[in-house]
Amino acid sequence: MSHGVMGEYLVIGAAGSIGGMLMRLLASDGSREVVGVDMKVVDDSSLIAGDILQPNASVIHALGQARVVLCALSNEVLSRAMDGLLAYTSPDCVLVDTLSIKSPFARVLASSRDRLRSREIVGINPMFSGDLDPVGRPVAVVRYPGVVAGDATQAFVDLLRGSGVHVVETEPEMHDRSMAALQTLVHAGIIAFGRVLGDEFQDIDTLLALAPPPFRVMLSLAARMTCNHPDVYWEIQRENPYAGEMRRLLIGTLNHLDAICEVGDAKAFREGMAQTAIRIVGPRPELVQLSRRIFGLLGQDRSPEREVSRVGE
Repeated sequence: MSHGVMGEYLVIGAAGSIGGMLMRLLASDGSREVVGVDMKVVDDSSLIAGDILQPNASVIHALGQARVVLCALSNEVLSRAMDGLLAYTSPDCVLVDTLSIKSPFARVLASSRDRLRSREIVGINPMFSGDLDPVGRPVAVVRYPGVVAGDATQAFVDLLRGSGVHVVETEPEMHDRSMAALQTLVHAGIIAFGRVLGDEFQDIDTLLALAPPPFRVMLSLAARMTCNHPDVYWEIQRENPYAGEMRRLLIGTLNHLDAICEVGDAKAFREGMAQTAIRIVGPRPELVQLSRRIFGLLGQDRSPEREVSRVGE
């Protein structure tokens, strides 16, 4: 892309899953100039090739022209890039992060308030992979304590709402506590499930020939996770300050299940299942209907070739 390209919206990390989705979302109605930057640019790409940690002239020019800069970067890279972002963007430019975990970056901002002055910075976290249609899906919007979030920030949040995503506003600590349940807990369970299968079972096809819907759902989720870069999940497990607590709760619950099964305590088992039904399912009967729809779809996705059972071979 030429040095002279200007864009009111600049996406850094535009070749990645989330960066690419944001590029498409912002450009969807054709009314906005959207420019992307990435280190990994193919020859026929319309993106600017450049490293935000060592910005070339084209990247510096694009930063200077942007009204909103969206940083689809890891916490480590974004923290290191902040000096350059503040130096090369205009004072009224809004900086947007897409971090999965917000507390560490909130601490970086808190330690840099003298440099930030009146700069507007806001966090977002799309709660879906970039290859999915964003319409109707949740996006967390996180406002950082002590950091300006003025009219320009609000205009960007309104733009997100107008694009069809479901905006949920929160603050860093509550965001990360929520993510510990929504991501850390879920991913840890799926990772453990996949590891047990991979380590202990050689013939997954035989299992699939017999598999009921819950198994197929879990295996599909494990497959889905392998399509993304492992560093995404590592950051969720390692950087969230509430992640360790959530993993220990999961381990403790599995240990309790193991203990009551070993001693044959059916009463305790039934009581645990009843508590789940009362606290989670009872007030939300739509969850049962959702499970039926998912399981119904899983019954329709088997090709005749895959239906040939290998059990007993």
